Amino acid sequence: MAWPDAAAQVCPDFMTTLERKCTRIAAALAGLVKEEVHAVYSGDFETVTEIQDRAAPLIEFLVRHGDAAAGARELLETCHGQREETSRWLATEMARIDDQRRVWDSHRRRLARVGPAYGRFTPLPPQLSLAG
Repeated sequence: MAWPDAAAQVCPDFMTTLERKCTRIAAALAGLVKEEVHAVYSGDFETVTEIQDRAAPLIEFLVRHGDAAAGARELLETCHGQREETSRWLATEMARIDDQRRVWDSHRRRLARVGPAYGRFTPLPPQLSLAG
């Protein structure tokens, strides 16, 4: 990206303005990361996807203007650390759920093996019917 450097030579305030914009965008990204953390811990994964969609253009902008975003480095490192922590928590939860699924599958197989010895189960039809 040569144009920010060229623009900075023509207009010295350009980089300062771009740096301020990067700082504002990094702050907005930090807010989205906080929202994402709350959504992840509450299990609202649809919201997580929406937040990630909203964060993508901010991240792309910061990557495109990396030199100007250097002033927001500490804030971005905090965001990255939070995302890493959330990723570890999700990995732990996924492993726990996978273990739980294996237990349920084991129970289901056991029931399928011993169930025929107890006869066939036929659910009863509903006794009450509310019409109206």
